[in-house]
Amino acid sequence: MTQKEIKDALIDINEKISETKKKIERAQSSELDSLESDLQNYIAKGNELVGMRKAQLSSLVLDTNERDQTLFKRADELEARGRDLKVKDTEVRIPIKEIMANQRAALTTTSAILPTFTANQINPYPFRTVSRLVDQVNWIYLNGGNELIVPFEKATPTGDFTAEASDYHEDTPTFDNITIGRGKITIYFEISEEMIKLPALDYQNFVIGRMREALYKKIGQEIIAGTGVTNNSFIGIIGNTTDATNKCIPTSSDLAFADNAITTDFFTDVETNYGGDEDIEGGLSYILSKGDFAALRKLKDGNDRPYYDYDFINNTLDTRPIIINSKLASSATQATAGGYFGVYGNPKAYTVAVFSDIDLRMSDQYKFKQGVVAYRASIICGGNTTSYLGLQRLKQNKISAGVGG
Repeated sequence: MTQKEIKDALIDINEKISETKKKIERAQSSELDSLESDLQNYIAKGNELVGMRKAQLSSLVLDTNERDQTLFKRADELEARGRDLKVKDTEVRIPIKEIMANQRAALTTTSAILPTFTANQINPYPFRTVSRLVDQVNWIYLNGGNELIVPFEKATPTGDFTAEASDYHEDTPTFDNITIGRGKITIYFEISEEMIKLPALDYQNFVIGRMREALYKKIGQEIIAGTGVTNNSFIGIIGNTTDATNKCIPTSSDLAFADNAITTDFFTDVETNYGGDEDIEGGLSYILSKGDFAALRKLKDGNDRPYYDYDFINNTLDTRPIIINSKLASSATQATAGGYFGVYGNPKAYTVAVFSDIDLRMSDQYKFKQGVVAYRASIICGGNTTSYLGLQRLKQNKISAGVGG
């Protein structure tokens, strides 16, 4: 018989022994002889199967660690287990470890062999943890660089009429520049070596992927909230609003809402206040909190239908791209004290300069005695808005009672 056939037969015998014992307890005296005979036959069959199992197990090569952990019982334990089958109400445990490529089976049961399996894939965290803003901004890779200087134009010239033989009209374009420096973003954590050793589960590569994600998650947050001070090399869109450092978004360009911002006029108010005097800049993105996105979705028209249609595939609200970022507070929250709640414009106006590759390292030396594996990762980068007036901050002034968000 194969190992599987023996296991199946043991399950069947154990169930029959258990059922027969219960019948004996309830039986009339005239039925006892027949039931006792059945029980003895089942026990004999169980002994025979255990003997066959003993012969199979003795042919396996077991290393010292497996013996120490008693993953397989010694031959004398198997014999004792067979004797126990003959004794009424004696608990019998039969641990078995199957040697398989894609599963681990461990068994402790009183009446049946029930293997426990480990799935061959890891169910990931089900939600996005990195803002889509990271995918939309401008990335420049300067491996080994120290800083990036980005020039930008602040104003364009306009011609004018000039009389014959008079001097030409003079109007000069205005330029400035932004300097993006270096900052180091790091992540470190530890896992047990057992996690790496589990067959068919590539924990190590899974962990490395999560480390990269942790670095990009921080970058996505700092694009909005970076202060640019104390080792922070990101001048966030709302994190540092000083005109001297956030040169491309002067505070004079902020769009402030005196009343509740989230109304059916919201998009019109923003889009007509953005850009130059010669055109309406369409197709640009709104960077908002999840609360304000919900408030916009809840707006109704005169027939109590959603005022704006949301496209889940393209992440647009009435064709307008919506980007969610956790570092933005809702306008309703800001209404109690006043503050920034959103950004409108072209995300490419923000530049992330990367001065190094992602450095990923693993070590099993730090806590060698405990069998702990340590991982660390780092990236050197910085960021700032580098296109003049390419982004506009949205501000909710303090109001008596805010709604939405």
